[in-house]
Amino acid sequence: MTEPVVSGAASEWLVTIEAARRLQISESTLRRMRDRKLGLELGVHYKRGLFKNTPCKWNVDAIERFIEENAYSTPAERGEE
Repeated sequence: MTEPVVSGAASEWLVTIEAARRLQISESTLRRMRDRKLGLELGVHYKRGLFKNTPCKWNVDAIERFIEENAYSTPAERGEE
């Protein structure tokens, strides 16, 4: 399991549109990775705002590492099922 990123750490948290651009994926792909439980963890790869309509923030560095480590693998291959 990946350790949560502590607030104030060097990682940059971006809103969805900025994170998607930086990762060179669509906003819907980023949301799908979160919503379908494809390995992104709350507090590590993304964080939600205080209210339901507050934008989600994304840790681009952690997501890039996750993608590199898990490219072309299924959740079962990662031991998540």
